[in-house]
Amino acid sequence: RQVMMLILAVAFLPLASVIAIPADPHWFLQKVDHFSSEDASFKQRYYMDETNFKGPGSPFFLIMGGEGGIAPETGIYYPPIVELAKVHGALVLELE
Repeated sequence: RQVMMLILAVAFLPLASVIAIPADPHWFLQKVDHFSSEDASFKQRYYMDETNFKGPGSPFFLIMGGEGGIAPETGIYYPPIVELAKVHGALVLELE
């Protein structure tokens, strides 16, 4: 049943381009090169939806945003993943 729900969610991902969940942006320092001895870094922006998160032991879903920016008014760009988070008590993170 869980696999079927995931397949259905992925099938509807194109709909996310017209629907989004606004979210507050967060940042952390990301290394430019994880294999270099240099300390060059940049501020990596991400969005988080912890509305349905049930705490330690619960899953988290990571959405890789790709190479472009994600505006705060767009926030979580894949609402079907948030729907899956409701079912599984998951935390949703989306990297920019």
